[in-house]
Amino acid sequence: SWDALGNTAAHSMKLMPATETIALFDLLAPGGAELLARNAAGATPLQRFAAWAVSGRESRPYLEAVDRANFLRGCFPDLHAFETAASAARLVTHARLLSDCIIKACSNISFGGINARLHVWESIDPPDLNVLVLVYGSLLPWCIHKSAIDAVAQMICRRHRVRFLMLKTEDLPASSSISLSKYNERLSVFLQRLPVSGPFVLLCSGGGLATPMMWSLRPRLVGALLLNVSMFREGAFQGSGAEEEERARSQRFFGYARSQRGDLITHAILSDVAFAHCAEDMLSMEKHLTVAYNGASLNFWNFVQRPLMHWTAAELSKNLRALPPVKVPNTIIACGALADTETVHRSSLRLQRLLPGASMAYIQESRAAWELEGAEQQRSVAGLLHGLLLEVAAHLPEPATPAADVEAVVPPACERRTEASDEEGSDCSVSWEV
Repeated sequence: SWDALGNTAAHSMKLMPATETIALFDLLAPGGAELLARNAAGATPLQRFAAWAVSGRESRPYLEAVDRANFLRGCFPDLHAFETAASAARLVTHARLLSDCIIKACSNISFGGINARLHVWESIDPPDLNVLVLVYGSLLPWCIHKSAIDAVAQMICRRHRVRFLMLKTEDLPASSSISLSKYNERLSVFLQRLPVSGPFVLLCSGGGLATPMMWSLRPRLVGALLLNVSMFREGAFQGSGAEEEERARSQRFFGYARSQRGDLITHAILSDVAFAHCAEDMLSMEKHLTVAYNGASLNFWNFVQRPLMHWTAAELSKNLRALPPVKVPNTIIACGALADTETVHRSSLRLQRLLPGASMAYIQESRAAWELEGAEQQRSVAGLLHGLLLEVAAHLPEPATPAADVEAVVPPACERRTEASDEEGSDCSVSWEV
């Protein structure tokens, strides 16, 4: 049988390092017709199975599954190559470059004595709109997110008159008792007080914790790109065995975070969130992520331990189900083509029902950590944003003279094509309290 996303049972089965998994896969996909079946993301059961086998045992190859995947690829050679549609989502090569350089800056934003950093990338030409980047909700360290957004921003700012605004949310004061809805409420008020003129395009990546911003920021939104929403579950999830299993997993992560054991978090999550072509690629990502955890700030670990581990899929789902449908033009809900069917693909489909007119898209050769997986996945995300911005630009009024207060965010004296460090930047005072 097929679901609304074109998934068969072989697409949706839970993959675990056990001989029963291989036997069940053979039962659900016994021949070419089943192995060739493509879902809405363009992925086949064999592609999903083979990608999992590369890191199926604690981020290491699950050799029995690798052998089985290789055997099936030999029987069905048409499946050997992963047919990527990423080229359709890449930036058009003939797009006119607006400038040979962009501006990068970092501003210190004061929250009642606590400083947070607002990282900014913008085209040298006067920006027409702002791309607001929110990434909280992920267990990936800040430097992983920042590096990926830097790559996307540099591609986009050379083709569009835009300004990227990325707040280092882990710097914000948040206790373990603060609810997700209260945190989002405070953050929304703060973002609307930023000294930046022009409309927003929202770019969210982090499980979906920031998606309620679609409603509170709606008056200024002209588009949104929502990536890998994974925490919007059906009503039956609350109180189910699946919720208990997820809670136990979160508690394990909580223990790792409390002792700042990034190496243990890496082993626990990497094979679930990252796609790799081969074992060597997975090892490279593992080393990269471990180094990032070793260099993570105390604020990152505090944010993971305090609010993040207490914000559950059940809480987010309840918040979203209480909201009325809202139509935000130029909205794309995108997820990794090889991401988990139950948590990512179906969560994204539920969100689409709350956002009438939103389209679904897929990042090929990706699970959920597009930021970590490499340049190809980052180009795919940039390509999706490029297409969205073209639609937005077609309906924007003629560019106006930039507001003088924008200088509070992007200092006019900042050097072009230079990276502002997290310790540097101009100052701007905006209250965090509601």
